[in-house]
Amino acid sequence: MQNRFGDNIHKKGLIEDLHAIQYTRRASKADRLVNYIVDYFIGAITGLIFSGVLLFMISSILNKPGFIESDLFVFLWMGLYFTGKIAYYIGFEYGNNGRTIGKMITATRAVQESGAPLQLNDAFIRSLCRWIPLETFSGLGDIPLHDEWSKTMVIKY
Repeated sequence: MQNRFGDNIHKKGLIEDLHAIQYTRRASKADRLVNYIVDYFIGAITGLIFSGVLLFMISSILNKPGFIESDLFVFLWMGLYFTGKIAYYIGFEYGNNGRTIGKMITATRAVQESGAPLQLNDAFIRSLCRWIPLETFSGLGDIPLHDEWSKTMVIKY
């Protein structure tokens, strides 16, 4: 038998209840800050690599002089960087049970408000909300916008 977090539980009762309570502690602001810093840099590196590889391939195929100096190049670079960074968050949060690399370091994970694992649409909304200007500062309050709008929370496990 598994609890709502996917952990194997052999007996149902007080032990399971205590185990579930442990998993509903919200992550501290310090943990969330570490998550943000680590994931920001890893997401940026992912976006740069993703955009760099694809732009190199595109420029090699086009073989057009001046392409690198064009507005199209800048537009493609920004779009591919955005796509790579979003893919980092969605891939890890949905594919790794709500844990990004930063969350693995701090032993936290993102879950739905009910405690259920993230669905693809939850991870997608969380990732898109991170691109709202000044959204980062919402983390100084009680609930960051990407948690509030996606109806998720980050918990300590």
